Amino acid sequence: MTGTMDLLVYHNEHAGATTALNLVSCPAAYHNYWLTAEISREKNRQFHFHTEDLTLGSGSRFGYELQADLFQDPRYRFYGLGGGADEEAESNYTHKELSGAADLYWNAATHLRFTLGSRVRRTTLSRGADNLADKLPYTAAAFPDVPGVGGATVLGERLSAIYDHRNQEFNPTAGTYARLLVEADHGLSDARPSPPATYGRFSLEARHYRSTADQRFTLLLRNTWRLTTGQDDIPFFELPTLGGDTALRGFDFGRFYGKHAVFGSAELRMQAMHLVLMGFPMDMEIAPFVDLGQVFQSADFEGEFNVNPGFSFRALSRPNVGIILNGAVGQDGLIFTGGASLPF
Repeated sequence: MTGTMDLLVYHNEHAGATTALNLVSCPAAYHNYWLTAEISREKNRQFHFHTEDLTLGSGSRFGYELQADLFQDPRYRFYGLGGGADEEAESNYTHKELSGAADLYWNAATHLRFTLGSRVRRTTLSRGADNLADKLPYTAAAFPDVPGVGGATVLGERLSAIYDHRNQEFNPTAGTYARLLVEADHGLSDARPSPPATYGRFSLEARHYRSTADQRFTLLLRNTWRLTTGQDDIPFFELPTLGGDTALRGFDFGRFYGKHAVFGSAELRMQAMHLVLMGFPMDMEIAPFVDLGQVFQSADFEGEFNVNPGFSFRALSRPNVGIILNGAVGQDGLIFTGGASLPF
């Protein structure tokens, strides 16, 4: 079993004084809990919980995954739809969300499992951080015709097939992971005058890890395709997005939204040193990478296809927990992302 608990007190220029709790526990392989919570002086309230256990039944043939999110964050940005969304069009809003998801797993064969699940998501928008009101327009005022600015409630059912031949779930150094996801979504309510949307989502994600014999060097290759079917009335926050610490690290979270998205990455992880901090063994890694990707609304790419070189610092308590700091250069300049997580 490994895990970590962090209690942080810090000041954010937009949310004010903030207290945050991060709790990660991994009792066994493919069995973990992850809870984050934070509260700030200005509007920011967050609670996120995730757990999975794929070791149920004889021979670990079954499992489940649960996720719950309740939060409001006044720091969200929106730049418009499509790959051509310009930094100059930046707007701000408070994202309020209540959502939950549940998936059942069947481990059908070695390295192969299938899932059946459902999710519900209620999202509303309101004016953002007070100290941003004079700098950035309110998203609903700047983009009044974008679907979803009035909020929406969505119910989705999904199926997926997963091939998992990694040597471990988190911080793997060898093997391949691939997931095909098919989802049908239904709008239950929408503040816009148009009827709620009905649409489908398809996602294909693949990762391949290859290491040297001593595992000091690990090459990670990633590729993800996300496609959406349906009309152009899908809430923008339901669309594929790029930006943040897991996809297109040269941009902030949610920088691009589009009906479809493609992402690729090559990353070379190199062990720099091994040390013991307060009795816990830690591996320090450095990892240069190149991220590539873009969102698009139709069959043709719009705007610049992004190629973002960067560098990652990884402090790992194997086999599960890690603190990651990424820095990458994109058309918006040098962007930093990261935090405590269960690293892929």
